[in-house]
Amino acid sequence: MDSFALKYLVAHYLRYDLVCPVIGLEVSSSLASTYNNGGMADLLAVNKNRHLIEVEVKISLADMRADRKKAKHEYYRKLCGLPYNNKKRYFGKLITIEPEEYPTHWFYYAVPHELLNDAKLLCEDMYPYAGLLTDVTTVWNDKTSTTGAAVRREAKILNRRKLTLLEITRLAKGQSATIVRLMNEISQRKEE
Repeated sequence: MDSFALKYLVAHYLRYDLVCPVIGLEVSSSLASTYNNGGMADLLAVNKNRHLIEVEVKISLADMRADRKKAKHEYYRKLCGLPYNNKKRYFGKLITIEPEEYPTHWFYYAVPHELLNDAKLLCEDMYPYAGLLTDVTTVWNDKTSTTGAAVRREAKILNRRKLTLLEITRLAKGQSATIVRLMNEISQRKEE
């Protein structure tokens, strides 16, 4: 399974199973400003209680391990009482991580079901706050079919505050830019 297919399954799960009214693809997880300090998320969802759900899609364990370098994980570690460093280098600049920059309520990794057992161990070791989502595969009449996504490990609550209208607007603006970019890619492929 490639990352695009897994993103689709997770977005569908968040929108239609969890009934999240706002879904964003490839948007900065730092909603406090339009500046992205390395906190780009594969998927962001706002639930009906205005809590933010963040999902990173990983199709390899190496990619999942490398994610630890992102600044937001230092803040998530702090919230869980784990050792952390609130200073991170981002494109050669030393930045300070401010808690209000990451309003994530729940953080999940989405991985192909083949990686689930190893991903669970990795989460226990490196990301104890993270939940896990996988694709759901069913077999019917000797045919295998991927039918959706499901939670395989519950995420811990990281931040209890609700998003402001301004933060939800920033998410929507970021999503509209993604839609325009994707429309451009589709039109270019049609021309080929």
